[in-house]
Amino acid sequence: MYEQLTAHFQGDTPYYQSEYRVLHQDGNYRWILDRGKVISRAADGQPLRMVGTHTDITKRKRLEEELHAAHLKMEQLAIHDSLTGVYNRVLLGDKLTQAITERNNSLVAVMIMDMDKFKDINDDYGHHEGDHLLIEVAARIKKLLRQTDTLVRLGGDEFLLIVPQIESLTQVEFLVARLLDAARQPFRAY
Repeated sequence: MYEQLTAHFQGDTPYYQSEYRVLHQDGNYRWILDRGKVISRAADGQPLRMVGTHTDITKRKRLEEELHAAHLKMEQLAIHDSLTGVYNRVLLGDKLTQAITERNNSLVAVMIMDMDKFKDINDDYGHHEGDHLLIEVAARIKKLLRQTDTLVRLGGDEFLLIVPQIESLTQVEFLVARLLDAARQPFRAY
């Protein structure tokens, strides 16, 4: 703001505009939009008269923040499964391509997992219980993964796991054993 105002006073810009936050006496912050223009100058170029406005744009800024948050949420929903929060199919091709192109002489493991007799759980206990089971399964899998690994819910009870930068098949076998061990632990009914 000060740089714009200084440049304007020195005659480098025809007008200035700036947005900033101020602490109001009620303890809340308000956003202010300042606009101004020097309308007359002395012979040496110093400003003599200036016109301008100060406008409270707090509502607009709040709406912009809400719009930004809604945009981020839409982006999140577009690439993530709404139930489990893991990736959905949309990024599957990109994530797989990325893992393959960045492998640097290492291996990439791709695993497809599904839950045996999941339909029976939905039929016997209801879809609400089935949903909670899917959420818990996804959470358990995510806990075992590295940041470079990708978990995708393909749909229903099917998950796909992309594990890049594998040095040996033993590493994959170890991960599979840990995944199976996590799946064998009892699940709490809701």
